[in-house]
Amino acid sequence: MRNFRAPWRPPALLASSRTVGRPWQRLHGVRYATLEAGEDDAGHISTKPNEGILFFDNVFPLKLQWLVTTPWQAEKSLAELTNRFNRPSLVAADPLKIMQRAYQKAQTGPESGQSTTVTEVLPRLKEGGAFVKFTYEAETTAKDVEKQIKAYLKENQIKPWWNPLQRMRANLVRGKPWVEDLYRLPSSRLKVEFLPTASGAEAAEMSQEQLFSFFRQYGKLADIVPQPPDSKILPKFAYLDYFSVKPAVMAKNCMHGFTVSEAEGGGKLGTVLRLTYERKAKAHWIRDWLSSHPRIVIPAAIALGTGITVAVFDPIRTFFIKAHIEHT
Repeated sequence: MRNFRAPWRPPALLASSRTVGRPWQRLHGVRYATLEAGEDDAGHISTKPNEGILFFDNVFPLKLQWLVTTPWQAEKSLAELTNRFNRPSLVAADPLKIMQRAYQKAQTGPESGQSTTVTEVLPRLKEGGAFVKFTYEAETTAKDVEKQIKAYLKENQIKPWWNPLQRMRANLVRGKPWVEDLYRLPSSRLKVEFLPTASGAEAAEMSQEQLFSFFRQYGKLADIVPQPPDSKILPKFAYLDYFSVKPAVMAKNCMHGFTVSEAEGGGKLGTVLRLTYERKAKAHWIRDWLSSHPRIVIPAAIALGTGITVAVFDPIRTFFIKAHIEHT
């Protein structure tokens, strides 16, 4: 990526508390959004030809999710905390700084003829990351930009102080991310719904093999749970269980709104993937085990009740017997 044309200095994501309440601001030619509801509160990030979006994780700690429990204070908290976490002693890395360093490294590499410009950064506080919108010239592609950023992050592993065991990652957004500010906290389980591309069209239901090929690149999957065959719920869906929350966050932000083509198994007109976080139901394994083993549970409960009865009433009986003997 050569000729990185965005005038750049290491800026804070928000310059000062005086900008609180503004929907966005421009710093050194780059637009920094302060709201978490997308452009113009529409819930989406628009892209034009020769524009792409990268999603960076580990920009903020996920433990700050509780700050969005008060919707009327979300904008102020986002502005203040973004400014605070951009201090050199605390922040993991500014995505803009990563893009610039990757460009500097690529000046002498095979991608030296590429030209990329960062135009917008949208922090995602509750998901611990940020979207970075960029433009590129006709001689390169968004995949080339992603490849260069991934190579830089792999060689220069950036690990934040709040999570020193996991490095920052970045992936190209392939779908149309839904940027919402609802009180829906990230989860390691994703619900994938299969939607038609047009009214009246038919969506194809993805197999476990197809879903694995799309989503394994974002992290190790623990399980893929398809919709029960006798279920009448529409649209058709499946569950993806990741081993941790961060891969699920990356997968949702990169693949929501992605259209699976006919060649990829999406049917004649294609199939759109809609992803949402799904909270896992707590397993009542103790209750289930007790109810499924009555031959063990019933005698054990009788023995336990007898033991408690003896432990409680035998000292009382002994006390009254001694008292009766002493008084006679």
